[in-house]
Formats: sequence, structure tokens, C-alpha cells
Amino acid sequence: MTVISAMFSKLGIAVATDSMLSAIDENGDLTCIEWQQSKIVVVPKLKACISYWGFAGALKGLPKKNKPVEWIWRTYEWLQKESSNPKFFQLEDFSKNILEKLDKQLQNIHLARPEQKGIGLHIAGLEKIDGYVIPELFLVSNYSDPSYQNIKELGLSRNTYHTIFNVPPATDHSKKEYRFAVKDSLRDGRIITYNNGDPILFNLISSVIHSSFEIASKKKILRNLNTVEETVPIVKRPIEIISN
Repeated sequence: MTVISAMFSKLGIAVATDSMLSAIDENGDLTCIEWQQSKIVVVPKLKACISYWGFAGALKGLPKKNKPVEWIWRTYEWLQKESSNPKFFQLEDFSKNILEKLDKQLQNIHLARPEQKGIGLHIAGLEKIDGYVIPELFLVSNYSDPSYQNIKELGLSRNTYHTIFNVPPATDHSKKEYRFAVKDSLRDGRIITYNNGDPILFNLISSVIHSSFEIASKKKILRNLNTVEETVPIVKRPIEIISN
């Protein structure tokens, strides 16, 4: 399963993922089909990026060991196409468009079991509100719970305010007062972290590492970080532990 780690701070946004793609082969075994496949798509126009987990695409047939696979439809390539030059200028409008188009794409793909089309996207980027640049994470997903075994209707939600203040996601969180609350919290040193992956193997490890930095940040004992590049090793560390 894909593992994703992300950190939001007053310095910016850092995102990291693993780079392995796996599928069920002709013998019914889980096999790696690619070792160095990016799972992050940059959206330059919006100063954003999309990372994904779950459904990587539909294959023409079962993968055969030591032979290249053929794709009917591929999540990464589709995201690249939609992100290369979007007609939207606002991150929320872009995210809503991705939701609508992805839903149509998934409906046209027929697999043996519906849950095989379970997918999640993190659309992380910046919004400009009254001259202030404020980060946001839009979640597009059809997973119904953190086990990633069950799916529901594809949906969209904002996540920074509800993460910081521990309240359910709401459409109202797009309003200025909620966005400014996020800005002020990050300005005061709050760090927001996200992780997606195996509920036991990855999420537990990632949560411990990220929580340690969040607690240190709240207590103001975290070493001063001056650039967003300095947060990258923190984001990458949980993935490196699992990979090694």
C-alpha cells in the first residue's frame, strides 16, 4: 500500500510518498510492478501538489513476472493531464473539478470488486485570502474508514481547520474566519501532519514521529526551522523507516 507523509507549517508544505506500485499477479500473489513510480503530481499554476493512494489504475490483464504491464487507465497519468494547465485559479474550484471528473472516470472502470476502486487524493496547496497566503489540504476519497477496506461515494473535504481544532470537516471552513484561524495557528508555531498508509505498519510509526514534533512545537522546544526544506527530512523519515 502507498504511504504518504505531509507536514504543514508556517514555512510551507512538505509532502513525501513511497515509489512502489504493486498488483496481484497471475498466480494470485502480490507483486511489485514498479519500484520508482512517483505518486506526487505538481500543479504549478496553483502552487499545489496531489499525492494519491489506493487505486493506481486498471490493467489490461494480470501482471506477469518480469514482463512490463499494460494499462487501460492510470491514476498518475490522468492526474498529470488534469494538473498541467487547469482552467481554475482557486484551489477549491480545482479540487471540486477533480472530484467530479474522477468520479466519472471510476464509474466507467469495471473491476471484479467495488472496493478495488478505493482511492484517496491529498490536494495540498496555498490559498490567497485578503493578501494572506494560507495552506490547505483537500481530501478527495471514497474510503469509509481508516482500514481502507470499505468504500463509499467519492467525497471532498477541507482538512486544516478540523485537524487543528479537532472538529468534523465542514463546508463553512472555507470562510475567512476559519481560514484565518488556521493562519494564526501556524503563525504561532503549530505544525499539522498527515499520514496515510497501512493502519498498523505505517500509520502507527508515522503518528508517533509526527506527534513528537507537534508536541515539541507546542512546547516551543523544537529546534528553529528556517526553511520548508528543513522540514523535508521530518516528512521523509517515517517512509524511510518502513522502506528499510
